Amino acid sequence: MNRRTYMKAIGAAGTAAGLGGLSVLESGGAFAQISRIDANDVTVSNDRGELHKVTIDPTFKLDWSGFDDVVAKIMMVVEGRYGKTSSYTPIFRMTPWLDPGGNSGSGLNSSGPGTSGHFYVNSPLSQIIAGDSRYTTDPYSSPLPRPVPRPLEVVNEAGRPDYESVSDSTYPGGSESGYLGGGNMGSASAAETSLVDGAGLPLVNNFPTVDAGYYGAAEAAADANPASDGSSADTAVVLRYTYGFIRANLSYMKYKYNGGTAFTGSTDAEKIQNAVDAAHAAGDTYWEVSDIDAGNSAFCMTTETSKNYANARTNIGEPIVLSDTGTFTVTLDNVAAASGGSVTSGTGGS
Repeated sequence: MNRRTYMKAIGAAGTAAGLGGLSVLESGGAFAQISRIDANDVTVSNDRGELHKVTIDPTFKLDWSGFDDVVAKIMMVVEGRYGKTSSYTPIFRMTPWLDPGGNSGSGLNSSGPGTSGHFYVNSPLSQIIAGDSRYTTDPYSSPLPRPVPRPLEVVNEAGRPDYESVSDSTYPGGSESGYLGGGNMGSASAAETSLVDGAGLPLVNNFPTVDAGYYGAAEAAADANPASDGSSADTAVVLRYTYGFIRANLSYMKYKYNGGTAFTGSTDAEKIQNAVDAAHAAGDTYWEVSDIDAGNSAFCMTTETSKNYANARTNIGEPIVLSDTGTFTVTLDNVAAASGGSVTSGTGGS
């Protein structure tokens, strides 16, 4: 079967963030691209020449059409690389399901599931999170403050969490590699319980109730501080955005189509067929049996079942995983010291 695919991702722009390059993935006659990743250079000036944080607040647009499978979920991971650091560190992940009928409002505009569709984050990501009806500022009983939605911290004073010091059994998904790879994750609330409360890791980009985040910053801010008054230092920050397009699973179909007894069956094949029938009865006739997985949802048009982004970037031949980078420069000025004054005594006599 010919894989008829066309999909583009337009503009992943941050508040702190030069212009990224062009990425093209091809498989047969299929075509997909991220047309650009914009990131503005940043200048910070202060008396001590200290950098406290570098943040991004991205917007992005994804379009797809001509897919052989129904896209039911968008997967996104943002990674950062700072200064002399040679490897990327994840700073944010989200996996929104597409609602039948679509979703618009509060800066978000998305289609419903389909072989063609779109997912637009038109307002800065922090505003989208804050406007989500599921979000609350302090949903868990804990002595640690929960982060209010805000720009994502790529660099901060806490730096990269010491992920390696945490035992695999502590990670919500059961392993450090799965966690950092963007795949075996658990939930954002599980990350709060296990990694923040349990291991003391500073997951500043984590937002539990909307099930997004999971990570801390990529690096510590102090690495590039200019030492002397009047001097400056330039440091490169590289962002890598990766998007995946995911099929539905039975849990999604049950939740979206109120399955109940319609999803009973002695085999997964029967349950999936019942799920398709229930969707058709609800008027969503685009679903096919091949669009649905019984267990974990999988990337569209591939037998790959892992949600590990690191593997997906190199191992999937179909253009349903997009990844590209954007680089920007952070200039830190240590303001030169100066002093001066004037006095008028207002003297007089008679």
